[in-house]
This record gives sequence, structure tokens and C-alpha cells, in this order.
Amino acid sequence: MAQEAIEVFAPILIQIGKAVPFRQPDYIKRLVRGSGPLKSGVYCYRFERFLLDGERDPLGDEVLEYAAARQAASGLQAALHLLKNQHLIPAELRDRYLVFAGVVMVHADGYWCTLCLEWLHNAWRLQWLWLSYNFPKSGLLISTEKFSTQI
Repeated sequence: MAQEAIEVFAPILIQIGKAVPFRQPDYIKRLVRGSGPLKSGVYCYRFERFLLDGERDPLGDEVLEYAAARQAASGLQAALHLLKNQHLIPAELRDRYLVFAGVVMVHADGYWCTLCLEWLHNAWRLQWLWLSYNFPKSGLLISTEKFSTQI
């Protein structure tokens, strides 16, 4: 059987200072985890594919376990800073979901969700993926790591 080539996406660096304000929408009953701040500095954002072609779409809980094992569970502030600097996100990722598996919330209807960025109407937007459903194959896990104190 032929070995499948794994896509590699270049990491990006973002300077992080103050926390980005987040107004919790009314439909969020509560944030379970992932709302902590990031310390000031430069962060390296990595995009990791969690499925190979031919694998079945995983359930949300499986994605969270995989992300935790790979230390690719970035939180709310990482997502908000990337959204604020969306011009740095490579154009070839526009057909992907950028999944921040470190953020888990309970929707007003009781379903558990995780945060993602999705390209909609010419801009990246915050969205929520239901953990009880299969995740799309186009998902990429986002991991962040402090790179240095300044660029």
C-alpha cells in the first residue's frame, strides 16, 4: 500500500500583549475550560491535521483526546488573537476548520461544543463544533507555544 503524503503547513508567529475582549454570546450556557489568558510574548501557531484520507470522521470527544495527547489544545485567547490577526492565516487554509480543542463550552440547549475558526463570507469567523457529532475531515488542530518575549 502506498504511503500517503501528510500535508505540512508553515507555522505563523503572533505577538501577544493584552487579552482580547470576549463578550460571551447568550447561547453559551457556560465555558467549561479554555478561557485563561496567555502571557505576553510571541507565540508560534502550528496547524496539525488530525485525519488522514480514508480515516473515518472522528467524534468530537476523540478529537479532544487526540489534541490533549498531542498538546494541541489551544484556548480562547489563542483563537481570539488569531482572529484579530487573520491576515496572517495562509490562504490555502480557507477550506479548513481551525479547531481550538482547548475550549469547551455548554450550549444553551445542553450540547457540548469546541471552538473553531471557519472561513465564511471573505473573513474568518468564530464558530462552535458540536462534540456529539463527527468532526469534518478538513479540520486542523491548532497548537500554540510561546516562542519568545518579542519579535
